[in-house]
Amino acid sequence: MIRCYKFRLYPTEQQVKIMNETMETCRHPYNESLGEKSTDWDIGFYAQKQLLTVRKQDNRYYNQVYSQVLQDVLLRLDKAY
Repeated sequence: MIRCYKFRLYPTEQQVKIMNETMETCRHPYNESLGEKSTDWDIGFYAQKQLLTVRKQDNRYYNQVYSQVLQDVLLRLDKAY
C-alpha cells in the first residue's frame, strides 16, 4: 500500500524568492536539453549530464543551485522523452 502525505508550506518572502529563482534556473537547462533531444534523438541522460558540467562553467546562475537538482531536471526529461 502506498501512502501519501501532504504538507502545507508557509514560506517567508525570502524563501519564496529563493524557490522562484531555483525554478527559473532549472527552466533553462530543461529547455536547452529538450532542444537537444528534439534534434538528436540518440542523446541520453549521461551525455546530457556531461554537457551540464560544461554549461555550469559558462553560466554562473547554474552554480546557485545544487548540482543534484539540475541532474534531476535532466533525469525527468529523459524519462519523459
